[in-house]
This record gives sequence, C-alpha cells and structure tokens, in this order.
Amino acid sequence: MPKETTCSRIRLFHLRKPLSALAIAATLFATQLPALAISASAPVMTGYTVSTNHSSDLVQHSTDPTTGQITPVTDDQYIDIDVTFSKPIQAAADAASDLAVTLAGGTTGSYINPAAPDDSNQDITDSFSNHITATANGNTLHIVFHYGFAQYNGQLTVKPAATDGSITKITGTDGTPVQWTNISCIAPNGVQLSTVSQTPADPTADAPASVTKKVITPTSATRAMVFYVFLKNGQPVGTFSPMMGSFVAHYHLYLTMDAPTYTSEFPSSFNAKYGSQYTMTTNGDTFTITSNKNADGTVADTTGDVLDVLVYAYPRDRNTNSDKTALNAAIAKADALTAANYTAASYAPVEKQLSIASAMNNSIYYLQSEVDAQTAALYTATDNLVTIAQQQAVDDFIATVSALPATITLQDATLVSSLAATYAGFTNAQKTLVPSATLQALQTAQSQIQALENPSASSAVSSSSSSTSSNASSLVVSNPNTGEGTTAFVPAAVFTGVTLMLLVAGSKKRRS
Repeated sequence: MPKETTCSRIRLFHLRKPLSALAIAATLFATQLPALAISASAPVMTGYTVSTNHSSDLVQHSTDPTTGQITPVTDDQYIDIDVTFSKPIQAAADAASDLAVTLAGGTTGSYINPAAPDDSNQDITDSFSNHITATANGNTLHIVFHYGFAQYNGQLTVKPAATDGSITKITGTDGTPVQWTNISCIAPNGVQLSTVSQTPADPTADAPASVTKKVITPTSATRAMVFYVFLKNGQPVGTFSPMMGSFVAHYHLYLTMDAPTYTSEFPSSFNAKYGSQYTMTTNGDTFTITSNKNADGTVADTTGDVLDVLVYAYPRDRNTNSDKTALNAAIAKADALTAANYTAASYAPVEKQLSIASAMNNSIYYLQSEVDAQTAALYTATDNLVTIAQQQAVDDFIATVSALPATITLQDATLVSSLAATYAGFTNAQKTLVPSATLQALQTAQSQIQALENPSASSAVSSSSSSTSSNASSLVVSNPNTGEGTTAFVPAAVFTGVTLMLLVAGSKKRRS
C-alpha cells in the first residue's frame, strides 16, 4: 500500500444501536437482496466512517503544449472506510473479494506511470497487489479503495460481491459470517467549511440575511466535484438534487490549489443559479452570501431569516438524526422571555441565537456537534441577559464611583466598601457592563483608604505584591471584559461587615 500522507480523519455517523434482525431483513429487502438466514451469534454491522486521502507515490502529470510546463494533476487517491460491528471479527487474506466497492459507478482506478510525465494515461493498476484491501482489527473492518480519477458524483457503494448477498470471508471469531448492511453515500473529499458569521435578517434595521464561511482545504483533500447545500431557515433553497446538492465548486487541481484560489471559483456557480435573489462575494479564503434587496431598496427577507451553506457529502447527504432535545429546551426557554424586561443590548444576542437555533431545529443536515454548540450558544445568550433593573443598578454604581472625590478620606470608607460589595454582587453579565476605568477608580479609592488606615501597611504593599496589613483586608475585583483581577483594599473596620454581606448573599443564592 502506498505511504499515506497526514490525514485529518472526518468522524461520521454511527448507528446508535446494533441493527435488529428485523431491521437487517428490512434493509436487505429494500435493497433487493435476498434475505439471508440470520444467526444470533453473527456480528452485526453498527456503523461506518468514511474519509479520503492521497499519496504522491504515483502521480499523473499534464504538459502544457505551449510552454512545456509540467503540472501534477492526479496521484494515488484512496478512500478509507471503517465498518464497525457488534462483536470482534476476523477477515481472510482475500476478504476484499467478498465486497463490491464502487465510486461514481467505477470499480477500478486509473493510475499513471510517474516515469512518463505526460497525458499518455499508461495504466499501472497492477502495481497494487490488491486494488481493494479489507483487514480486521477488533470490532472494525478497515477497507481501503484506490482510485485515480475525480469524484464527479462521489457516490460510494459497498455491498456483497455475491449476487445472493452472502459474506463468507468476513466472520466473527467463531466463523459465523457477519451481517452486512449495504453502504451507499456521497464520499467526502475532505474540503470543509466553518462559519465565520451569520446575520439573521432584520428589516427594521435595514439588514438582509447573510452568512460568511471560511473554506478549509487540508492537504489530505482529494480531487472532486464538491457539492454544497444552500439553506434558508434550515431548508434547501430552490432546486435541489439528492445526488448533487444545490451547487458545485470544482476542486480538480487539488495538488497545487490553495484555499483562496479554490474559494474564487464559488461565485460563478452560485451566482449563475441564485443571483436574482442572493449574491456571493469572496475575500481570500472566505465567501459571503447576502440576500438581495427589493427593487425599492427594502429588505426582502422576513425578520429572523437565516442563511447557511454546508458541504453536501456523507453524513449530510441524508438525515443526520441529531438529537435536538436540549436544543428544543433552549429554544423554549428563549421563546418564553419578554423582550421589554431586558436591555436592548443584552436581548439582541438572544434574538440572533434564537433565530439560528430555530433554523437548525428545522433542518436535517446538521451534525450532533453543531446542534450541541448552537444549544450552548443560545444558553450563553440567555445567561447574559440584563434586566432593566440590573442595568439601572450598574448605571448607579458607575455614577457613584465617578462622583467619588479625588482625595479620599476615612469618612468615605463605608461608601467605598459598599461599592466594592455592590460590584461583587453583580452578575457576570452586569460586570461586563462596568468600564475598566470605573474599576480602576474604585481601586484607587480603596488604596487611599488603606494608606490612611495604616501607612506602614500601605508602604509594604507598594514594595511587595505579596505584602498584607494586619488592619486591612482585600477583595479581588474581576472584570469579565478583560479577565483581569483588581485587588481592592478595604479597611479592617468595615471588611468584616462587607464579608458578612457577601456570605449571607451567597447563602441565600444557594438556598434559592
């Protein structure tokens, strides 16, 4: 087998439970294979993962007829398929002969002689003793399928080679043949998208829906026509093909193409199909899709409309069956809120994340990790809400600190200590609203009081960050905006009272 390059494996869908005998029989019937006798001791197929990679051991070159420049076009590409079973398995040396593996309808690859850097297409398939290999390791069957062409539709199938659907060379440890479920999927070529930003539509703010995605092209990505699904509120926009998604962007020069170059190919395909309603632009390795406005300049979207683009390949080429129980709970919590009770600034993130979560909840294409991440994002937004009363408390705190005299006296000690206690009692959301300058002013006031209370202790503190005073204690004021901690010195005469206030408040909070 050719030496493998570094590969970031894509973790894909696994069946939650082993298939029952009834489910296997139904699957065999649905695929028009004869139902075989099912043994209770047979290892049952429970799921699979698929990833692609390539090796430079064999390279096809293209020669420019004008310049004579030689460019690598295709090398040895292969698909790794890991099939899991309910029990440990074993595989005979020729186990691959039990299986028929096809990609885009083809069962063999075309490999080019590296000694002839031209387009002669000399076939050296026989350089591989096994074009398809299948080996067992514990509960997993590892299949490697070599090919030397572009995935022009990417349809990967793995099924028994025998017409009667029998498997004889892949068995349990007791020799019982495994129970196979046919694999049929669009093989991912390795190109990925990550979300940079999503902006739900807000006609009142003259903001159309938009989404910005970053294109990721790992070195393990292979030659393919890569298909994408374009979504609005979780559903495909316009015409959609179960085989080819919404639109395509060709990734043929995979050996030399970088992400920005590949990204530049997206608009021609997308805008040709969707340009009357949406516009795609690019910037380096990112692209942005924005809803077009009406002829009169108004936003065409409805409030909360959400756009997204996903790579259309396994496991997104079907219902991912992600568990959305927690997402629905987060949506219900956000839906129950009354916007008028909160500040506009803190409620806006809730509206945004609620729109995105609702679109995701309305879609079959999102992975469990994405559903979980969006659930967390919505909960974070609701946790950071600030009520009108809480905002007023912050405003009062800032105003009171700002009104402190430039020169602090011991008569100000009680007020300063009270301000420190007030800040300590704020929620994290409230603390993010307090400017760093306000916290610095409070620290300065506390330092002045400490110096008046015990000048020698103040001198010690100024010379060593670890020094303490017998007559003074300290509170650490943390600013969530920066994560920085500020040591607030409080005279011993009032620290005990402040500490009791905080302990009582914490005790009440725990009881509630």
